Amino acid sequence: MKKQKFEIRLTLADFYAIRNALVKNGDEVELLFTINEQIDMLHHYFDGLWHLPKGVEPNLRLWRLR
Repeated sequence: MKKQKFEIRLTLADFYAIRNALVKNGDEVELLFTINEQIDMLHHYFDGLWHLPKGVEPNLRLWRLR
């Protein structure tokens, strides 16, 4: 069976809602870490602290390479 990729686009508010739910649940530490990393990345991008070439959207893979 071939693995298929898919993409889900979320707003920053969506990430905060997911994070809050994970904090309440308390048993998904690795997922919570990834969501917090995504939130930090987006704040750096929107605040102009992390610059990307024109047309390149922020993503965790690039964030982790910096």
